[in-house]
Amino acid sequence: MEGKKYNILVITELFPNDDFPYLGSFVYNQLNYLKKYYNFTIICPQFFGFKIFYKKKTIKNDFTIHRMRQPILPLSIIRKIFNIEEKKILLLSKYITRVRILSLAKKINIKEHFNLIIGHESGIGDEACYVGANLNIPSIFHLHGIYNYHLDRLGSRSINNVISNIEQAKNIVSVSKIAIESYFNGGLQNKKVSIIPNLLSKTEHIPDLRKDLKEIVKNKKVILSVGWLVKEKKIEQIIRLAHRIKEREDFIILIVGQGGEYNNHNKMIKSLGLENIVYLVGAINPEKMNALYNICDFLIHPSIVDSFSMVCLEAMGNRKPIICTKNIGMAEYIKNGKEGFIVEPENDKQLQQRVLELLNDDSLRKSMGDNAFKTASNFYSEIIGEKIKEVYDRAIKSK
Repeated sequence: MEGKKYNILVITELFPNDDFPYLGSFVYNQLNYLKKYYNFTIICPQFFGFKIFYKKKTIKNDFTIHRMRQPILPLSIIRKIFNIEEKKILLLSKYITRVRILSLAKKINIKEHFNLIIGHESGIGDEACYVGANLNIPSIFHLHGIYNYHLDRLGSRSINNVISNIEQAKNIVSVSKIAIESYFNGGLQNKKVSIIPNLLSKTEHIPDLRKDLKEIVKNKKVILSVGWLVKEKKIEQIIRLAHRIKEREDFIILIVGQGGEYNNHNKMIKSLGLENIVYLVGAINPEKMNALYNICDFLIHPSIVDSFSMVCLEAMGNRKPIICTKNIGMAEYIKNGKEGFIVEPENDKQLQQRVLELLNDDSLRKSMGDNAFKTASNFYSEIIGEKIKEVYDRAIKSK
């Protein structure tokens, strides 16, 4: 195999598509760095996206991508007709998707002769371990989530199936200690674990800020929040904060993202009279995000469930201090009071205190931002990517 690239099959639903270009951008960035060492073929059972049909096979940026639509929509219709429990529908969808993934993997493997199979995230990515066991190919599972969150979303039978799959992995790569420990508490026995955070891609390009935002941010201190608009992100805590300190009139808050809580957040903003202070910006293409990181003064991320938090790392990479809760994985890699502040989850008083400290002290923001940038440099592709490569190579050579 000297001088020849190994062939790796990737199984994940977290991969960018036309409807959601930011979906799984951390997976894309990782593969984009590693593609100089490996040939990647990706099976992506599409859950996120508006299109009913996708091209079954595309080649983009040196990746061969096989997309398939998960059967959630037709099964949801059946669920409503027969009043079936939602968790049972998810379990059935996972089983059907598993059969289709294995069938496709067998077909592709005849030509590609894969040396390794990797999966990203529970629910779909863990099927990489099942496929690997069936094809007698070593597998590696990348854990990006928290057990209790997955249990709540998938149900007990599906999560037991996930754990059963992961037990077969040659190695588990977890983005944080909090993530893998949550799975150990959930019953996982596989102790072959490497703790490797997500990587940060270097970029010096600062795109233009969206025209409608240029006027909004003028002469204001800008607080940024980025993420899916779901209950676990605690965006309503940010809105309450804005209401309590709105008399200052020297700041605005930009909330970037989309999700099921968008309408609720919008109603809350209007009911509190915060239309000129808190702005729901919507989703932003990853290629444009540096424009927002560049103009913000700091990022607040009160989420209580993140196994890592790429948005915190990206803000740090743009010399911005962060405020996050101790519940997220990123808190393992920073120090309270150095790159920013770590606060107790759902503690409105403490969050407000730290936000006011950063709003009131330009030099503090500058020093914390410099510290954040220095720490972020430890996450660059050529550092983290090489650690992942070591894990992959060991698994391949152990066969």
